[in-house]
Amino acid sequence: MYVFQIFASDSFLELAEYSREEILGRNCRFLQGPETDPATVKKIREAIDNQTDVTVQLINYTKSGKKFWNVFHLQPMRDQKGEVQYFIGVQLDGSQHIEPLHNSIPEVTVKESEKLVKETAVNVDEAARELPDANMKPEDLWMNHSKVVHPKPHRRDSPPWRAIQKILDSGEQIGLKHFKPIKPLGSGDTGRLVC
Repeated sequence: MYVFQIFASDSFLELAEYSREEILGRNCRFLQGPETDPATVKKIREAIDNQTDVTVQLINYTKSGKKFWNVFHLQPMRDQKGEVQYFIGVQLDGSQHIEPLHNSIPEVTVKESEKLVKETAVNVDEAARELPDANMKPEDLWMNHSKVVHPKPHRRDSPPWRAIQKILDSGEQIGLKHFKPIKPLGSGDTGRLVC
């Protein structure tokens, strides 16, 4: 499976020193360099192949060649059928926390960072679930908006609901012609500019 970037946050762009145009559509291997651990990269590749989560710490490089340590979490995002649609990758710069003797991020910081990147990935996953399924046909996108609507019990006898029911009972489908705008387009107050 080939994984490439379809989104990059401003924080990531600032960290990596790349523009969005330079990275979208590319695999993140361009961040690797001489001290990037091949075993860690292999863990990421295996997680992609197995469609599982992985959290690692690794050395990457900015566009200018500056080395940075980061905590990286990768998580598959699945559709309603359980098939992987995307992978969410969250990176957290850990360079300022490096212990010189061990040349790594302290364990306490790693644990805190892992929690943060995992929470961020979950938040992104939840937000992305609001987007339409990438496998849906255009005509199916409106399915959720064309289900039968029932009134709330306390509104069942309200005049608006009775009007809707009258249209439906006549065998007609409800359409735009049955509604009038509260405020017609173009009739709002646009204010004025005084110089």
